[in-house]
Parts: sequence; structure tokens; C-alpha cells
Amino acid sequence: MIPFSLMNVSIKGDYVQFDLGDRLKFAGADEALASLTLPITDTESKLKICDAVFTKDPATGHITVKFDFSNSDDAVFEMKSGKVGASVSVMPDVTKLDWEKNSEKTIKLFGKGL
Repeated sequence: MIPFSLMNVSIKGDYVQFDLGDRLKFAGADEALASLTLPITDTESKLKICDAVFTKDPATGHITVKFDFSNSDDAVFEMKSGKVGASVSVMPDVTKLDWEKNSEKTIKLFGKGL
């Protein structure tokens, strides 16, 4: 969860983007998707805070998440605090590993190799 106040979002249309890693794919029923959008709402007020847009580059398996405030309820920007978070299941995409040329099989998550 990311504290809303730390996202430096002040107007409709702002967004914050995070790099989740590479050589990944969505897991389960979402495995074939290139992108996935999840609406994020405040649990108490039911106001729409933002959309979490998960995007996968099909060539590299690179996944990012963009918290997009374009469709937020206007009252969200009057809130004093809150937390924004979203989750999606991912798994390694072994088709993105070159098994013949590389002896090191690394998958990056949050900028760190595993």
C-alpha cells in the first residue's frame, strides 16, 4: 500500500507509475492478457480513487503499473489521507529466458534480480 499523500497527486489526470519487473506474465485467468485495469475505490466512502493499469510488454515480459487519477471522483482530492494499492498475480515467463546463450537465469522484481 502506498500512502496517498506520498503519491504527490493533486489534480485529475495525474498518475504515478511503478516498474514491477521483467520476464513475467500475468498468472491464472489473466495469463493471456497484455493489460489489466482494476478500479481502486475508498472502502469507507466508496469514492473512486483511481484506476490501477497493469501493462505487460509481450516481447520482454516487462510489467508496469500505472495509478491513473484521470477518472477519480473529485472529492478524492479533498481527502486528508488514504492508502492506494492494487495487486495482480504474476509468474515467471520462461519463454523470455534464452536457455542456450545464458547460464544465468534472472528475473527482475522491483528492480532487483532474483
